[in-house]
Amino acid sequence: MDATRYTAYNTFPPVLHFSILRFVYDLTSMERKKSKHTINFPLSLDMNQFLVIERQTTDPLIYDLRGVLLHKGASAYHGHYEAQVFDVL
Repeated sequence: MDATRYTAYNTFPPVLHFSILRFVYDLTSMERKKSKHTINFPLSLDMNQFLVIERQTTDPLIYDLRGVLLHKGASAYHGHYEAQVFDVL
């Protein structure tokens, strides 16, 4: 059976940071492994749908993607992180 995870918020900060765990636990080997599945994400995100309280304004609450932190390495136990940041003037 599929599951859906949902979180609702009262407010949002000026800068929003998401952390997506890309490691899974393999029950056959009893080890943590790195997920190799591709993740697609939007360049902008309207967070109004996640607010539990009504805002005074109906303006969209838009966040634009400014950077991504990537783990480079073959496994969950070694490698390094690389930041890719959009240089917007």
